[in-house]
This record gives sequence, structure tokens and C-alpha cells, in this order.
Amino acid sequence: MTTKSTQLWFILLIAFFLIGCRAEINQEVTLYRNEAWQADISIKVPVEALVLVGSPQEIERGLNEAVAEARTLGVQASWKSRSENGSMAYAMSYKGNDLATLGELVFDNSNAFRVSNEGGKRQIEFSHSTGSDFLGASSYTLTLYGGEILNSNGTQLNKNTVQWVNPAGRMQATLTEKRRLTIGSLLLLVVVLGVVSGGGWYWWQRQQPRVVFCPHCGTEMSSQAVFCPNCGQKR
Repeated sequence: MTTKSTQLWFILLIAFFLIGCRAEINQEVTLYRNEAWQADISIKVPVEALVLVGSPQEIERGLNEAVAEARTLGVQASWKSRSENGSMAYAMSYKGNDLATLGELVFDNSNAFRVSNEGGKRQIEFSHSTGSDFLGASSYTLTLYGGEILNSNGTQLNKNTVQWVNPAGRMQATLTEKRRLTIGSLLLLVVVLGVVSGGGWYWWQRQQPRVVFCPHCGTEMSSQAVFCPNCGQKR
């Protein structure tokens, strides 16, 4: 499905590991309904190690090629870099609508994600082994987000998030898809919040004591008072 240029970030990683630069890798993958997904991948590498891999221009050219190739697959792709405490951090962002493409593009395995149906409930089964690609990394973290984590061999951070840090062996999880807020849903939420907050403000205003003035002497008094505290006259 994908080409070598699309897998360039993997090639870069392997090169980094072979020269022993101890890169830090972080992957975050979110699974939405109807096989929509988002993947964010960051690689942090010591600056001195980059010259052993290639010039900054060569690395950037390769990343641009990877992004262009991903886009031919219907994937929204982009990358950015920043200098950070003596290291260079490269971040790639992918958004797509097909789990097979996600598996191939991010995990080099089109079967990393499988759809199943249990009791009429759509589920996603994730299974992947890091193999030897990440053995040279100082740290590798994968965080998977969904609607609900049903089971996994990772660390469950909350009901919809599971994480693996420096995993040994195969990572496995079964989860449901996350509901994505659409523009219509957001507008409806804004309207509902507006009505609720407006009603609350009106109620609060109604509870506040109003200030009135005595019709006889003009003294300020509470709207709940029957007699003026100054002249004693009845309102």
C-alpha cells in the first residue's frame, strides 16, 4: 500500500538507532467512528547525531516526500520541527479514514487494526509488536485513545486511554471508537450552554433584592421593606 518514501520516518529511526543516538519516540493514535483516525508521531534526537544521518536539508526533503506520498493515499499529513535543549524534535501528524492505511503508514503493518462485532457492538482490535526497530531508543511510548478500552495488556490511564512505555513483545488492546464532535454538534452544545447559562443568570437576578426609594422622603430602601427606615412612612 505504501512506498519507501512514506515510511521514511521509520528509515530515519532505524538510522538513528544504528548510530546509537538514543532517540526518544512518542506515538499517539486516536480511533474515531467509521474508521477515522489521527496519529501524531514525535522523534527527539540529539543535534550532534543528525550530522551522522544527513544534513538538515536532506532530512527535511525526505519528510516532505513522506508527507506528499501520504497525501496520495488520501491522508492529511504534515510535519514540523523545533530545537529543544540540544536536541531536534520532529513531529509528524496524520489524519485518515481507513484503518488499513493507519496500520501500514504508522505501524508498517496493515493488519495492526481489525474490526469486529460483539453483540451488535462495533469494536477495534489492535495488535502490534515493536520488533527490533525501537531497541536503540532511550524511550518509546505509544498512547491509544478510543471510546472505551475493553481490554489491553498496556497501562489503562482512564476509560478511553491505554498506554505502553518501552513495551517488550506484542501490544494488544480491544476498544470501541471515539465519538467525534461535528460542527453541528458543537453548535448545538453552544446553544444548550447558552440557554442554561441564560436561565441561570435570569434566576440569579430574580433572587437579588432590588433597591427602591421611599416616595415620601427619597431614602434608599430594600424592595422588601414595608416601612421607610428613615421617616417611618409606609410605602
